[in-house]
Amino acid sequence: MTQPQYRAQLDGSVTFGNGGRLAVEGFRVDVPGPEVTEDEVAALFVGSLGLLMADQVQVRILRVFPEAHKGTRGGPMVGSTGTWLDSYAAVPASPGPADPPAPA
Repeated sequence: MTQPQYRAQLDGSVTFGNGGRLAVEGFRVDVPGPEVTEDEVAALFVGSLGLLMADQVQVRILRVFPEAHKGTRGGPMVGSTGTWLDSYAAVPASPGPADPPAPA
């Protein structure tokens, strides 16, 4: 028997660090289960759209319900052996500038 799958529908917005704002109504994402938090849904919303420079995410209305996954980018993966967070691509941080030499 397959495990039930869940999706979330949200109304919300994201503001960007470089200016601007994006608002959504009725946006749906795949979620790992019925107990998903608002913060997890916000991360899935931003990740599914590949939004860069996202600063703040506000979820105004959130509804979680049973429904088959549709393939949210960064969302839970069908048949995954890890947690839903394992589906995020791990991108190593780029090294910062080298420290200047100490004064002599």
